[in-house]
Amino acid sequence: MQKIPIKVSKLFTANYNATKSIVINQGGTSSGKTYSILQVLIQILAEQPNKVATVVGRDIPNLKVGAIRDFKNIWRSMPEHERIIKRYNGTDNYAEFYNGSILEFKSFGDEHDARGSRRDYAFLNEANGITWAIADQVMARTRVRTFIDFNPASSFWAHEEIIAKLPKSEWMFIRSTYKHNPFLSDKIIRHIENWQQSDPYKWQVYGLGEIGRLEGTVYNNWQVCDKIPEDAKLLAYGLDFGFSVDPAALIAVYRYDGELYVNELLYETGLINADIIAKLPQLGVAKSDLIICDSAEPKSIEELKRAGYYAKGVGKGSDSVRMGIDLLKQFTVNVSRHSSNLQEEFRNYIYQIDRSGKKTKPIDSYNHALDALRYVALEKLTNKKPFKVW
Repeated sequence: MQKIPIKVSKLFTANYNATKSIVINQGGTSSGKTYSILQVLIQILAEQPNKVATVVGRDIPNLKVGAIRDFKNIWRSMPEHERIIKRYNGTDNYAEFYNGSILEFKSFGDEHDARGSRRDYAFLNEANGITWAIADQVMARTRVRTFIDFNPASSFWAHEEIIAKLPKSEWMFIRSTYKHNPFLSDKIIRHIENWQQSDPYKWQVYGLGEIGRLEGTVYNNWQVCDKIPEDAKLLAYGLDFGFSVDPAALIAVYRYDGELYVNELLYETGLINADIIAKLPQLGVAKSDLIICDSAEPKSIEELKRAGYYAKGVGKGSDSVRMGIDLLKQFTVNVSRHSSNLQEEFRNYIYQIDRSGKKTKPIDSYNHALDALRYVALEKLTNKKPFKVW
């Protein structure tokens, strides 16, 4: 069919004409990334019958105030869209085209959820809020092309797993700023440009679309390693219990040459204690290995013990969060390359910052595997002389 006569920016043209299997859109605020990619998907689905495009977000509430709202605005903005899109199902969050194509909006709780469906096109929206494990599964099940967009608050898997590792023939990189959006009001432009003087960090990330570092990041003493050294000594396993919203997180913590090495073994929602116990031997955890758990879960710890495992609650004491963080900051922490969820937490675990700019306490988010790591630190590193200071 003919092109839909819509108002578009240069970002639309760049994404629509892309030929690589992965199109990475790194950009500042109000550059029009999400809006333009949605326009591209609508155009592609209008041209190609019986295709499926999936917009993946961190969660459905975030999609509803972002990508879904933008889609509805695009749909209602032109009469031509009314003639190609048959209906939108707000319960299941998908649009049905008259030619049989589907545009759906989804979120996945973990990589297992992401394994269930296939599609022709994917759009990983605000991708730095999606784990690599999920993104990898989505891309593996996308037949033609994956679009990715994000504000570059810090480097993450798009840089480390795609740009750094895949051949240039497989991906295309587009960096955009507010200047690429011809439809912005003067008021918004002035507000963004005021960050040059008032907030250099915001100007770097949200104004210029350049990679920054999150304000108030708790840990800066970690790095990615290819593998755990063969001679590394296992200190203990750390286990943080979870269920419906929070994942259960199990990590192995090793010591080698004065540094800590950490390997993510389990990061999954929906597991009851019996499920965790059944997985332990598959993950290589012996019944004689020490598993340090959240002491606030005595019933769960007792179930592990009755199954024959050497489990104990961490001795927390007062101010244990700060103590555990301070202990871990004394060491270089090497995170195995496949431990994508733990890396995600390290990047996004930040302090609350008050109006005076003072760091207060860590925000209770992005800390499930990190809590498991902290349990091991409190139990095995307390009153120990640091092996190597960062």
